[in-house]
Amino acid sequence: MNWFIYILECSDKSLYTWITTDLDRRLTEHNSMKWGAKYTKPRQPVKILRSQAVENRKLASQWEHFIKKMTKSEKNKLIDNKRDSELVKKLRNKKSLVIKATPFPEPVEGKDSHWE
Repeated sequence: MNWFIYILECSDKSLYTWITTDLDRRLTEHNSMKWGAKYTKPRQPVKILRSQAVENRKLASQWEHFIKKMTKSEKNKLIDNKRDSELVKKLRNKKSLVIKATPFPEPVEGKDSHWE
C-alpha cells in the first residue's frame, strides 16, 4: 500500500501537513464539517498544494514530521521549487533529523503526485 504526504492550504492561507493512503477521500473529509481535522474545520475550504507518494507509512510519517518542523518560508520553497536541492541538503544535515540518510521522496510508479 502506498502512502502520501500532503500539504494543504487553508482558507486563511495557513499550511497543514499530514499523511494518508487516499488523497481524494482525505481532501473530501478535510472539506467536510463532519470528518475534517480539528485544525482544518474552521479554515475551509482547503486545497492540496503538494503531495508525494512514498512506499510505506514509516517513511511518510518521517517526512511528515520533517516537513512540520520547517518554517512556513521553507515549506513554501519546497512547494514552489519542487526539489530545492539547497534547501533539502540543508535540512538533511540537521543533526536531529532521523531520516537524514533517506533521499527526498521519489515518486512511486503509477501514482499521481503534485511534486512530479
